Amino acid sequence: MRQAGTSISVLFLALLAIASLHAQEFEPGNRIDARVSAKVLHKPKENIFTYRYTVENGKTAAQSIWRLQINMPDDGLVQQMSGPAGWFEPGLSPKGRGWNPQLRSVAFVSWAAPTNVQIAPRKSGKGFAFISINSLPGIVNYYVEGYAPAPSFPAGGAPSGPIPGYDDLTPYGPGVVGRTVGPVKPPTPLIPAVFVDYLIGMVEEATRLGWMHDKEPRHSLLVDLKEAKAALLRGDTKAARKRLKDVLDGVRVGEHGEEDGRKEKDKDDRGGEGKESSAEGAALLRYNLRYLIARL
Repeated sequence: MRQAGTSISVLFLALLAIASLHAQEFEPGNRIDARVSAKVLHKPKENIFTYRYTVENGKTAAQSIWRLQINMPDDGLVQQMSGPAGWFEPGLSPKGRGWNPQLRSVAFVSWAAPTNVQIAPRKSGKGFAFISINSLPGIVNYYVEGYAPAPSFPAGGAPSGPIPGYDDLTPYGPGVVGRTVGPVKPPTPLIPAVFVDYLIGMVEEATRLGWMHDKEPRHSLLVDLKEAKAALLRGDTKAARKRLKDVLDGVRVGEHGEEDGRKEKDKDDRGGEGKESSAEGAALLRYNLRYLIARL
């Protein structure tokens, strides 16, 4: 009995040592404090959207950020990608590639950095950009990854596929997933009342994400959208257009958002209740509202 107990103890210690070794070797890339913010500019005549992203790595981070990925639900939405100085040339991956269904279901733009230009804790990086044609701003996933040494294995011991408990920490790898603004295809066919429902859902998610700041104006915005939907359902397009224009006139961006190549502060005095939102929230509402109003 004593020998059996000793054997179990030795086995337990050996397994503990292996687990400890693997924990050190398989350091995930999620020890970062990441935030990705977006600004969207629009050239109406050409119907071109420019997306510019800033990546922040906060004070609680233990790793530098070396990778950014912006996901999109459809192919063919992105052109003219650019990145910060010193980063590798950005890549565009079409749908259908990747080792799991979630990764194969999206197209994505990705940027990667060598060690000397990664985004250190308490720092931020700008210059991540692309243009999009025949699209609208929507809420999409981003993926960021902190730098850690690649997993190592003894000779002949490397797995042939993804590493369980490492590569599958998110659908896209061992980093962190969040939400930002990116291009999506406009709905086909456009059903106005359904599109207003989509806008209502967008406002609710933007609120959860912190992109809509003021409670009372946000409530009035939702009321206006619901009244616009009711007008559409009873066939009163004129009343619906008026309600939607009221929403559009009242949306105001906070801080330093931009659109149409001009600073938003030049447009803050257009009237309405000044429903303040972030650059992300303003881009979502303004461009989607304009798209719908133009087609009523």
